[in-house]
Amino acid sequence: MSWPPIKNEPFWLVMNCPVLNYLHKLSKYLSLMSGRKRYYPNNWQEYKDADDSDFIPHTYEEVMSWKVGGWELPSSVCCIIRATNLKTKKVKEYVYQKPHAAQAKVNELISTPDVEFVVADSDSIHYLFPHTLTDE
Repeated sequence: MSWPPIKNEPFWLVMNCPVLNYLHKLSKYLSLMSGRKRYYPNNWQEYKDADDSDFIPHTYEEVMSWKVGGWELPSSVCCIIRATNLKTKKVKEYVYQKPHAAQAKVNELISTPDVEFVVADSDSIHYLFPHTLTDE
């Protein structure tokens, strides 16, 4: 095999060269150290130039049932808890793999005033808030 590699040569052949592999890793490291994010090209122009008839129209009900009612959690996740501090409006999210750890966090959040939270598992979503409802 001749070096430098030919343009049509597969990428893995280029990476098998120790010198080029080192230079590739060094360039990635230096781009991270510079503080600038690497540019990844995208195809936004294709979507912008597309005709409206290329897209399927959806109703509000379809989108809500798909995005809100159709959540899926990975099998490794027991539940997700999203807690909002009502005074500071800061949101914290907790992901649990074991039910007993999630139950301990729920017990802690219930006893904390001014915190509302949502618990989502693979079957349901529960919204809990600190205010008591009265008949007023």
